Amino acid sequence: MVFFSGSYFVVLYYLPIYFQAVHNANPIGSGVRMLALIIPLTFAAIAQGFAFTKVGIVPLFWLAGGSLGAIGSGLLYTMDEATGPGRWIGFQILVGFAVGLTTQVALQNAQVQVRSEDLSQATAIINCEFNCCVHTSELGATLTKTVPVCLTIGGSFFISAAQCGFNNQLVKHFVANLPELDPALALSTGATQIRTAFTPEQAHIVVDGYVDGLKTVFAITTAAFGFAALVGLLGSWKRLSAEDIKRVQDGG
Repeated sequence: MVFFSGSYFVVLYYLPIYFQAVHNANPIGSGVRMLALIIPLTFAAIAQGFAFTKVGIVPLFWLAGGSLGAIGSGLLYTMDEATGPGRWIGFQILVGFAVGLTTQVALQNAQVQVRSEDLSQATAIINCEFNCCVHTSELGATLTKTVPVCLTIGGSFFISAAQCGFNNQLVKHFVANLPELDPALALSTGATQIRTAFTPEQAHIVVDGYVDGLKTVFAITTAAFGFAALVGLLGSWKRLSAEDIKRVQDGG
C-alpha cells in the first residue's frame, strides 16, 4: 500500500497544478475537474467491498489495481496543452478506479487474519498509518505477514520525490529557454500566476516547462503503480474464507 498511497497522493497533488498551470483553470475549476478522479474512486471502493467477499484472493486486487493505475498514470504522462476534456477525464477515471479497487485491501486482509478480539488493534495499525513490526503474541502470527503499511509516510516520500523531479525539470527548462531571467522565478511563481508574472511569450515557455516537469511526476507514479502490482504477486494466493470476511464486515 505504500506504493499505491504514494502514487495516489502524487496524482492528487499534481493534477490541480496541471489544470491551473497548463489550462489556466482557477482553484475551484481545477477542483471540479478532479471529480473525474474522486467519483470513480468512491464507486470502485464500494464495489471492491462486494468483490472482496466473492473473490477473497488478495493479490488479484493488487495486480488489477496496480496494472490499471500504471496504465492510467502512463496516459497522464502524455498530457499537454492540447489534451482535451475527453482524454483527461478518461485518464482520471482509470486512476481513480485503480485506487478505489485497492484502498481497503490491506485493512480488510489484516482484519480477516486476526482474532475477533484483535480487530480494533489491527484496524488502528492500518488506519493510524504508521509502520511497525507487530509481535505475534499481541496480534497473532498471521498479522505480521500482512505488512501494516505506512500510508502517510508513503505519500510523503513520493510527493517529495515527485517535487524534486518536477522542480529540477522546470528549472532546467527555464534556464535553457529563458536564460535572461532568474530560475528562482520558475519556482516562486504559483501555477495560477504564470500568465500575470510573465509576458505572453515567456508564459508559453514556462507552461511548456510545467508540462515537462509533470511528465517526470507521472513517470514516477507509473513506475510506482507498476512496482506495486509486481510486489502484490508475492502475496498469499490462498482464498480467504467468505465466513471470515462476513464476520469482519458484520463487526464480529
